[in-house]
Amino acid sequence: MDNAIRAFQTFGLTSSFILSDINIGTSLVTLPILYIRNPSISTPFLYKLHYKGDATLIIFSIISGLASITAAYVYPCKRTLCTVAATMSQLRWTLLVMIKTNVRLRELVDSVSLAKTVDQMDVVALLHKWAWMNLVRGCLPLFGGLMGVYALVSG
Repeated sequence: MDNAIRAFQTFGLTSSFILSDINIGTSLVTLPILYIRNPSISTPFLYKLHYKGDATLIIFSIISGLASITAAYVYPCKRTLCTVAATMSQLRWTLLVMIKTNVRLRELVDSVSLAKTVDQMDVVALLHKWAWMNLVRGCLPLFGGLMGVYALVSG
């Protein structure tokens, strides 16, 4: 049983760090390239990033969440519960804070005519807003992963 729990913790930690890397990397590396591009170029790229990224992030979120919940069920200590809370808070952050910006960006991505008429500064402002919110969203699983490492090492 202990080996199975260690395997769950390992999968949970790995997926938490991958989630964090994808979100933080997108905010710090990919999005700044789009700030200087025309909206007719940046919105199709954002389409691919947003829709293809969703599939990847959802899979890693499920793996991370299930692994963290399993570890918390078996070891109901405070630090494990903090790990679960930090890992699972990414979804709440997205639904409560990022949703308006996500909807607006999806409108721009889905409507080619709207993307052609929108001002570049509006798109850049939305991208800047989304970048810092995505950076915070990336820090949540990073914190959960670091708490998980601490729980793994000290437990």
